[in-house]
Amino acid sequence: MKKILFIALFAASISSCDNLTEGVVRDIDLPEHTPVLVGTLFADNLDSTLYAVISQTRGLLDTNASELLEDATVNMYKDNVLLHTWNTQDPQSGYYALPLSDTLGADAGTYTFEVLHTNFDPITATDQFPPRPRISGVELNKGATQVFQSPADEILITLEDIAGVNQHYVLVASIRFTDFNAIGDTSWYPIDLYTDDQRTTQLTGEGLLISENGIDADLALNLAAPIFLAGEQYEYRLTVKSLSEAAHNYYRSISTYQNAQNNPFAEPVVIYSNVDGGYGVFGLSRSLELILE
Repeated sequence: MKKILFIALFAASISSCDNLTEGVVRDIDLPEHTPVLVGTLFADNLDSTLYAVISQTRGLLDTNASELLEDATVNMYKDNVLLHTWNTQDPQSGYYALPLSDTLGADAGTYTFEVLHTNFDPITATDQFPPRPRISGVELNKGATQVFQSPADEILITLEDIAGVNQHYVLVASIRFTDFNAIGDTSWYPIDLYTDDQRTTQLTGEGLLISENGIDADLALNLAAPIFLAGEQYEYRLTVKSLSEAAHNYYRSISTYQNAQNNPFAEPVVIYSNVDGGYGVFGLSRSLELILE
């Protein structure tokens, strides 16, 4: 039986030699690519503007840069009731932007993200807001630790467990120099937080991803924030985002993809998608902000 199988495979290889010339495969017919919509929308309870990114898939051999689509309509529903609809693109980013009269909030229910375009079949995705983050303790100790052998501030925070819920978070930190208020600079500047806690993953430009990994227990974290301007007065803003499973799965896949770059031995990484009829992600988060000084 093994001999018959080997002969069959060998015969198949001989028959395909017409497509081989000097070791180069030629005249291979690839299936025609049919573009579909790609839509991404992340929404947080504190958002005062919604941003959706709409594009289309491209074929394997298409070398053109991906472009954002025009003339799309974005809808958001809650429990099948239309909440928001918009079709205006931000002139600078090209994202579909909808300013809200207030923050979005996080009412209970099932939310649906829908994208319509005359040249494509519609796409949809659903998600629900996660529970609000619960913080049982937070402490700032200035100059109490080090990062890369340089002085740093220590931030201790404990995220309270919710029994039976697999909780995921992103922590985003920024700093404001209160001495600069006198010259009119009240800006918050994003900073990175550092830790050797194995439950955390550093996201490029997105903060610190944290997961309890199915273990029902409080998350006590010891974080370090580098000191940039010694002698200046400053305060921190710490945003704790509780993530839905969809948002967490996307961030996790992005982190895995980034870690696989420039590694010829890495397994191929598929970016997470929860969109029906196309590709993309719809993820919800619920945040609270802390000021540490």
